[in-house]
Amino acid sequence: MNTQNKKTFGTIRQLIFSFLALGITISVIGCGTAKKNQQTIQLMWWGDTYNKPFAERLARHYNKTKPSVPVEVYAPAQGQAYRDKIVTLAAGDMLPDILLVVKPDVNDLAHRNTIYEISSFLDRDDFRQIREQFWPGLMDDISLNGKYYGFPLWTWTVGIYYNSELFTRHGVTPPQEGWHWNDFLNMAKKMTITENKLKTFGTAILGGNQMHLQNIILRIMFKQNDLNYFSEDMSKCLINTPESKTIVDWACRLQKVHGVTMNASDLQNAGEGTPGGIFGTGRVGMVIGGRDQADVFTKTGISFNWDVAPLPIWQKEAYIRYNVYLVVSKKTKNLEGALDFIKYAIGEPGQRVITLSRSDVTVRRKLAYSDDFINFLNRPAVNTVFRSALEKAVPDFNTFRNEKEFYERAKNRFEEYLQGSKYTLDQVLFETVKDYQQFKD
Repeated sequence: MNTQNKKTFGTIRQLIFSFLALGITISVIGCGTAKKNQQTIQLMWWGDTYNKPFAERLARHYNKTKPSVPVEVYAPAQGQAYRDKIVTLAAGDMLPDILLVVKPDVNDLAHRNTIYEISSFLDRDDFRQIREQFWPGLMDDISLNGKYYGFPLWTWTVGIYYNSELFTRHGVTPPQEGWHWNDFLNMAKKMTITENKLKTFGTAILGGNQMHLQNIILRIMFKQNDLNYFSEDMSKCLINTPESKTIVDWACRLQKVHGVTMNASDLQNAGEGTPGGIFGTGRVGMVIGGRDQADVFTKTGISFNWDVAPLPIWQKEAYIRYNVYLVVSKKTKNLEGALDFIKYAIGEPGQRVITLSRSDVTVRRKLAYSDDFINFLNRPAVNTVFRSALEKAVPDFNTFRNEKEFYERAKNRFEEYLQGSKYTLDQVLFETVKDYQQFKD
């Protein structure tokens, strides 16, 4: 090949490589565009067998509306493992677009500055119209120093489930509206009895089956007496005031003095794995629980008749409202896409999916008066009890960043006291107040 032909061949080869490179570039750009168009909003959710399928159902309903950015569910764990996963992702700056959380998680993520403060979104016309349909005072539950970080997705409160057959067997009149906590105690005493070497109990305390500061009974009794664990500015713990001590002492006596609730040994021997839990064994007269327990008791086919009563009262009737929230990560690259899904979820379409599919209560008050809500599980009387309770519900106590460590320390102190240690209740409360000064900051 002569020199001229070599030059010509070299030029042609350069042109071929240039066109190939251009084609590859176009192909890469095209693939990148396709990938971008297929991008999704990642929704982090609880991974248990009840909650994950519901999240997938909610996402399917939303995606059928053909949003600009579809949602995909990420459900890695449940319980404490889920909360630990959130902490790990937040520490690595890898949070997904939207997360399902409870109030302590909101508080922690807000302190880490990893989620959006949402006041500006709530003031938009589209969100304001949705907010106007919420239960009164619902948004106050998530106010942190006057700022908002979570969109409420569903809400709930508690009532007293009781074993109708156990009441009849022991000649106990079922609870009536307006009953007192002393009535609760007297009923529990009558049903705490040993027959044929088998002991039945008047009640079982949720949360480790012992009284402690996170126990629902104790927290509600504080609210019913216009008391609080903490001062308004969160600078002090108030559980050792004379008024507070009276309530704590009464609650602890359920186990320590009256023996109407199971201790740890009783719990192990009661058949904890029975469908419906401890209540499902038929050996417990009353338990406190949310509307979700009606779902559990119905689907597990408990063999005895049961019903639900409003909570007993102390000085006044009061319930604590508990909520589950959606928060938006600051790492999202599709803020408006994330907000579009949240609008769907907390708006009428998503809340109707919740009302039809699960026992938690819609955040839209009007939907709780619909036939779909009232007739859920074919138990209108049960559903009416929980709806009426929410009409009277108030926010739970304020949270703080190190509350997990504080409550765990307090729980250990209460456990020692209830098991008969040398510590008096006064000493337990005094030391717990000191602990709060350590953990509050």
